[in-house]
Amino acid sequence: LPDNNVGLIISSDYNKIMGLQIINCPGTALYVEGGSYNQIGGDRTLGAGPVGQGNLFSNNGNGIGLLSTGGGNVITGNLIGTELDGFTPMGNGGPGIAIEKNETISPIPNTIGPDNIIAYNGTWGDGPGIELMSGMLRAVITQNSILDNGGKGINYLENDAEVDPPAIIYHDLEQGVVSGQTCSGC
Repeated sequence: LPDNNVGLIISSDYNKIMGLQIINCPGTALYVEGGSYNQIGGDRTLGAGPVGQGNLFSNNGNGIGLLSTGGGNVITGNLIGTELDGFTPMGNGGPGIAIEKNETISPIPNTIGPDNIIAYNGTWGDGPGIELMSGMLRAVITQNSILDNGGKGINYLENDAEVDPPAIIYHDLEQGVVSGQTCSGC
């Protein structure tokens, strides 16, 4: 994911990135290069900017990239692949969020969620909303809105073989409830 056209690189710990908009970056908009315990985003209803404490990463090469050496990072309350309204498409060319494997994998999971809108990414082809590279079992993905990406909503590759998605057993659109089950470790 990283290249010479990264919008912002974070390589230290305990940073808060809030209220930022990165649009039209030819590479990855925000890349966490091994830093830990960083907070990317926050509550979109708090703060003075148009996305509050959240961030907007849209119409870039990729949205957010994380290197697996860092752990405890939280990505929450961001608009990734939309305009400021959270509905109008302005997708990134590749994945909205990607966690890239390195030789060292932090034992502390990174968390994606809650309250991210990850939509319309993969405009260059079949890019997913979220991509977890091989060996990345230490990630928590919770309470996000992931929709209409060029590829899968969440794409996890283990030794280049896809992991089965969860089976949806029940849903109630009016109440916003969904339940299901998945394989152990998925």
